[in-house]
Formats: sequence, C-alpha cells, structure tokens
Amino acid sequence: MLPEIGEKGQKELSKAHVLVIGVGGLGCPALLYLAAAGIGHLTLVDADTISETNLNRQVLYGKKDVGKLKVDQARQRIEEQNHSIKVDVLAREINLENAENLVRKASVILDCTDNVATRYLLSDVCELHKKPLVYAGIHRFQGQLTVFHKQQKISYRDLFPYDPNKIPPNSCDENGVLGIVPGIMGTLQANEAIKLIAGFGDVLDGKMMIMNLLNLQSQLFTINREENRVRASSLEDCPEYGHLCRLNSDAHISVDEFLAMNLSNTALVDIRDESELPKSIMELTSKVEIGDKDIVLMCKTGKRSADTLHAWKSNYRGQRVYTLDGGVIALNEHLTKKNLV
Repeated sequence: MLPEIGEKGQKELSKAHVLVIGVGGLGCPALLYLAAAGIGHLTLVDADTISETNLNRQVLYGKKDVGKLKVDQARQRIEEQNHSIKVDVLAREINLENAENLVRKASVILDCTDNVATRYLLSDVCELHKKPLVYAGIHRFQGQLTVFHKQQKISYRDLFPYDPNKIPPNSCDENGVLGIVPGIMGTLQANEAIKLIAGFGDVLDGKMMIMNLLNLQSQLFTINREENRVRASSLEDCPEYGHLCRLNSDAHISVDEFLAMNLSNTALVDIRDESELPKSIMELTSKVEIGDKDIVLMCKTGKRSADTLHAWKSNYRGQRVYTLDGGVIALNEHLTKKNLV
C-alpha cells in the first residue's frame, strides 16, 4: 500500500538475504521485524546459549529457553511468525575462517554484536566485498546507529580507529542496559535494512544517530572519512587480527576443563571490578602469587577475559594463559549443580 515501496519493493524484500551477526538484545527485535516484513532469507550467527540475565532485553526468548542455543530458538520463533522465510543458523562465532563466505552471500549485513574485535572484522569484510553494514551500539540508556560501506564508504575504523592500548568496553551483561534501548535500536536496524533493500528513503550513510532514552533527545552527526587510513586488500593485511579476531580454541577452556587442571599450579585471575556481585567462591585462588603458574583469566561472562587474553600473553610470554568461557556465571552454575556452593 505504501507507494514508496509498492509491489516492486516487496518483491525485492522477498528476494533479499540478510545476515544477522548476534542474536541478542539487538538481533532479537531486528529479526522480528525483518521476518514480518517478508525478507526471503535470513542467516543467524551466534554461538551463545540463553541465560536468565538475557531475558530483560532479548525478546525472542522466555524462561523455558534458558540453556538452549539462541540461534535455534530464534529460528523457531521466526518460522512460527513467517513459515515462508528460509532461515539458516550457525552456532559459532564469526571469525577469519568463516566471515568472508558468510558476507559474500548476503545482500545486507546487520552488526548486532557486543564484541569490538568482531565489529572490526565484520566491517573490514563488508568493505572488501562492498556490502552494506547496518551497525548499532548500545550503552546503558543510549544507542547509536549508522550504515557503513555505502556511497560515502565510511568504515567502523573511521568511527573508531584501532588502538591496541585501548581497553574494550564491557558488554551489556557487565555494564547493564535498559532493555528498551536495544529494542529500539534493533528495530531501527531492521528499518535501515528494509530501506536499503527496497530502495526508498534516506539511509544513515555517513551519518550517525545517537539517541538518549533518559531525555528522549537524539542527535545526528556526520562521520568523517579518514583518507589516510589503510584500506586492506585482504584480511591478512590487518596485523591486529592475530589477537583480535583469529580465535585460538586452545586458549578457551570450559569450566570442566578448568576444574580438571592442576589448581595448585594454576592462578585464577578475576578481572572484574569490585562493584560486581555476586563473587565466585573460586575467586580466592586469584589472591595467590602468580609466579610461574599457568594463568586463567575470568570475568563475569567470559567476554572481557577473552578480549584481554592477548595483553596477558604479551606480558607473560613463558606461561600458558587461558580464558574461562562463560566466566563467573558458568562457574557458579556448575558448582551449584554439583552441590559445591
């Protein structure tokens, strides 16, 4: 009925293939509206399982879904809503080995992640393959939205130049976020994707919208293109991928693997700040001298410890350094099941 879209635009939507990286706070509302709009093919990428702390903002899931893979439950909800959509899922993190193949097949890509390394990688792959990337970021009561790699050829690196000394920001589970913020920003990501595919309206190409839900004020900024920025001809031209994006499975250990280690020769280092509760009973092991011990980094969910893994390896070259997948939450859940807490 809308003349800006019409039958031609609806057909374009039905032929489109949208790749959604991250099926959490942003990905859930984006997927609901992409499916409702009649996108013909959706690919969902996320390795995480659903936890109870997700439910205030990840609206595709309920309590009965806790512990299940996000991509599987999201596919089920989408197919219930629109059975004519083709839905592919990949229960893995996007990385150097799979990113190009995933991006190459898609019409539009949505960055719904909360991981800085993934954002650099995804932006670089989209730049190489000339694919539009709809980016959103959220923090507490604020959201930001833009479109990369259209006519203005703006990249995530133009917005956030790579700095190896900068500490990555915390995730929503660690910082906290008003659940409505990702709901609004994810819906707006779907809006930009639909405009890109159906060819109507003005997309946020080279511009960023910032919205503050504390006072309902929004601002629109122009993003300057860094002309001197190195533009890679391949992903191998980006040296920081060695520690940002190339996943080292040997350095990621599960709770079971951690508890099976020789704990007398292992230092568990808790990198959370003092305000974060509850504390793990295993935190006492972080008070010992590290010396020549193997190092296991731990945070609330495992994301910060994974992000800081490279810096620790650089400082402790003679030792094995690991990151505890799932962090304190996974550790406490495991110990509770074993009746050890």
